[in-house]
Amino acid sequence: NKLASEITEVLRQEGIEATDEAKSAVITDNPVTAGLLGIIQATIHPDNGLARGTAEISPASMHIIKTYGDWEKTNKKVLEIFSEQGAEALVNELVTLVLKITNNSFICKRLTQLRSLAISFDGKGQRNLEEFVHFLETNELRDTADRQTVQVITIHRSKGLEYDMVYMPCLNDSRHKIAQLRRGDLLFKQVSEDNFEPHWLLSNPGEEVCLLHAGLSKAVEKAKAENAYGSLCRLYVGMTRAKHRLVMISEAEKKVEDSAKDESTKKGKKNTKKTAKKPDKGKHDFACLLESTLGAEKQPTQSLTLSGTRNAQQIWASPLNSDAWIKERLDEEKVRVFKSQVSKKQTRVIKKFKPVAKIEKERPSDSKNDQSSRHTEAQKSKSGTNKVSSKALGSAVHSLFERHTTNTEEFLAEINKPLSAQSSQLHIDALKLVNDCLKSKKVVELLDNRSADTIVWREKKAVLTHEGKMIDAVFDRVHIIPGKEALIIDYKTNTCSEAVLRELYEGQMNLYRKSVAKLSGIAEDKVRCVLIHVRNGSL
Repeated sequence: NKLASEITEVLRQEGIEATDEAKSAVITDNPVTAGLLGIIQATIHPDNGLARGTAEISPASMHIIKTYGDWEKTNKKVLEIFSEQGAEALVNELVTLVLKITNNSFICKRLTQLRSLAISFDGKGQRNLEEFVHFLETNELRDTADRQTVQVITIHRSKGLEYDMVYMPCLNDSRHKIAQLRRGDLLFKQVSEDNFEPHWLLSNPGEEVCLLHAGLSKAVEKAKAENAYGSLCRLYVGMTRAKHRLVMISEAEKKVEDSAKDESTKKGKKNTKKTAKKPDKGKHDFACLLESTLGAEKQPTQSLTLSGTRNAQQIWASPLNSDAWIKERLDEEKVRVFKSQVSKKQTRVIKKFKPVAKIEKERPSDSKNDQSSRHTEAQKSKSGTNKVSSKALGSAVHSLFERHTTNTEEFLAEINKPLSAQSSQLHIDALKLVNDCLKSKKVVELLDNRSADTIVWREKKAVLTHEGKMIDAVFDRVHIIPGKEALIIDYKTNTCSEAVLRELYEGQMNLYRKSVAKLSGIAEDKVRCVLIHVRNGSL
């Protein structure tokens, strides 16, 4: 991960957008978010010269200070927004001003991550500006890659992924050999080839020691062979991630003879004879494997040196190598971008719910009713003997009633069209229940009698809050006359009496009444709730 971070940093310095898999301090690694942090720090301690200086040398932060007028007004604004609305609102305010003067993709990503941290802080339920600063300084995030960035990742992390182009650097590294065996790695001897049970286990004391003992030497050989197999598997995984182009980079290392000569020069000429060893010219086994395998074709080397960079040579290229795929991929990307833009629809801006504490979730029907206690019959009628089939039947009935859009006569004509051979017994049972229920004049009048300006909700999903809990709810049907009144209609397929049904769902309906009142802006006493007992055809 350290090497990946170094490569990523070099790419960014060259103006190439890059991300790595390591976590980083996303707030302090760039002048924009560091400047925003400086503004917040200087708000807490106006005499913090370092924070003020960090903010003042950042054009983005200075733009904010000038927008508000001066430091005093900026500090006042920061305190005001944070105390009244929280960290997310403060960050949104600052980010909106920054985006007026920059659209750099890397900075935009960091600003988005700053927003994420602010949302996380609000979730803790705190309103302490100093704690918020500490939270920003100590939290690290992992960059999420997008289509416009170069991803620098380990081979292990790349498993199962595919990329248009893959570059594999660092293949000539003396620290990472194919048959790598470190001191402390486990050596063992099996009882037999067929029996994995170990005869003995030993932490590797080092090759120098193992070579002095035949048994240990054999164990080292076996461990190296297994590690070599694993290394080759990793090499294979890395090489097969590329869809169009694979570039394998083997950096030339200084020859061993040269390094030994340099060392001997320092110690004196009498030591120069110690360079008699004939090494592999500075190439380690990954590089040797690739060059000996691919270099057998004897292709002429080709210089790939770019201006201002190290010397580079191409020693082998696939005969099938072509650049034709680049144009095809660019055309594909243009089509993808066009389709995504066409599919975008303008939506109404909705103010998101901001939790200030962890919220427990429950079902609406589980909400407590302080005014009445549920007796044994109610609990039995709710649980039933066959929960799965009862729930499935209820869902089927709700799906049918959802199709009631105009009046009952048209609705019945629609749902009673000839059934297909594939119709399930569940659908047939639900259809019978709905037809029987709508024989009741009271039910028909409830559904049909509404004015022309009535707004109808059908199977409207909502998230409600009650007693510190978050509740997922679905309003079966709601008739709303804007500014005047509302009627909540709920279909129930329970097999129980009307009295039990009323007692069973009174708490849920009270919660629904409060929620619809808030959502529609109608007084709570103008919201009425009616349960339709589907099996009885009663209200």
